[in-house]
Amino acid sequence: MQYALIDGIKREATHTGQKALCEGCKGNMISKCGDIMPHHWAHKSGKNCDSWREPETHWHRQWKNHFPPSFREVIFHDPELQKYHRADIHNELGLTIEFQNSAINLEEMLSREKFYMYLVWVINGAKLKGFTLGDFMPDPEQLVFDPFEIISGEQVTYTRKNERYLPPS
Repeated sequence: MQYALIDGIKREATHTGQKALCEGCKGNMISKCGDIMPHHWAHKSGKNCDSWREPETHWHRQWKNHFPPSFREVIFHDPELQKYHRADIHNELGLTIEFQNSAINLEEMLSREKFYMYLVWVINGAKLKGFTLGDFMPDPEQLVFDPFEIISGEQVTYTRKNERYLPPS
């Protein structure tokens, strides 16, 4: 995790051995500030309180750092399931962004999409070895793509026209 609570304030780990509390479960955290992984917080007990948590890579952290700190690692509680999850990015308009550097199964992907109302995925395409995006792209003129807005350039984005988030007027 990039943030933990020190005296009730979200803080980044700056040196090894700092102590803090997890914003989600309120468990004890300890800072890890080595040379290989990004500086981060880990549960002192070694437990993983968010079932969607994955080790954070430099790629992941670089993406998160493009957003204001108040948008990063926003906690969502699900009182029905008695669980919480930490969104990579969540802004004041209600948009959640998840940065995915590793493979996840379809069931987990769909559960995240159901949990966060407006979710955008950013996938690390550099890990798709031997895969040329253009070779596998469907023809955007097919009728099946009528409900989508397709934007292409360096990246290709498919957005369902009826699910685009419009801020309240």
